[in-house]
Amino acid sequence: MTTTLTPATPAPSSAPPKLLPRLKHIVANFLQGLLTPLRGAAFLMKHRTLWPHVLLPLLISLAISLAILAALAAVAIFLIPWMHHWSVFSANWTGRLAEVASILLLIVACLAAAVATYLLASGILLGRAHERLAKHTELLLGTPPEDLREAPWKYQILDGTLDFLIITGTCSLCFLVGCIPVVGFLAAAVNFYVDWWVLGYDFFEIPLSLRGMRRPSKRAFAKKHRPHILGIGASAFLLNLIPLVGPLLLTTTPVGTVLLHHRLRQETT
Repeated sequence: MTTTLTPATPAPSSAPPKLLPRLKHIVANFLQGLLTPLRGAAFLMKHRTLWPHVLLPLLISLAISLAILAALAAVAIFLIPWMHHWSVFSANWTGRLAEVASILLLIVACLAAAVATYLLASGILLGRAHERLAKHTELLLGTPPEDLREAPWKYQILDGTLDFLIITGTCSLCFLVGCIPVVGFLAAAVNFYVDWWVLGYDFFEIPLSLRGMRRPSKRAFAKKHRPHILGIGASAFLLNLIPLVGPLLLTTTPVGTVLLHHRLRQETT
């Protein structure tokens, strides 16, 4: 009597997910964050009771953005032509490469300074208005009023100042390191990452602060959703450079962030 041996069924693999599906998941979450201002705008169009809470932050955001754009234009007109005549940039290819890297880093530094200025100004002028807009959005979504509380204004100013110092310090360090050819491109990438993270976190923490979460708890929650925050930060970074439409969508970003936060909490429960 012969017996037929059948191959054993392999046990389910406990290996980490493959790189491609993981990458797709990260990109999808980044795009969710990137679209946050548009989703906030769509929600506002359906709920006109929120419109009175939008007007003040919109006007303030518009004034800040116009001032930042004027400063960036002044830098582009005067500083870049002046750097072109520096004697350290020789006529050979290494000198030209160093010049391109330095000008690129100058542009990145100016953009970082613009972001830092926006964060400082918004922390002082816009923090309370954004928080109240987010609070009224939470109430429309059915959040019990007793679960929500507004952070004191002094904490909003401190957070804005801290974000300003982080971006300014990173920008200064990257500018110094970026004077080395080739390294300048890497320094620019690091600078963009920090800008997007700080900008995105500034919006992402609004619904967390409304629930009274402490800074360590907010940081731990934010790290679990890093791609979402980077997407929010990237959209806010770009919107700071777009006249008129940019300030409008920056004002809808707190609403979109509340919607995103609700969706993330539902996914984890």
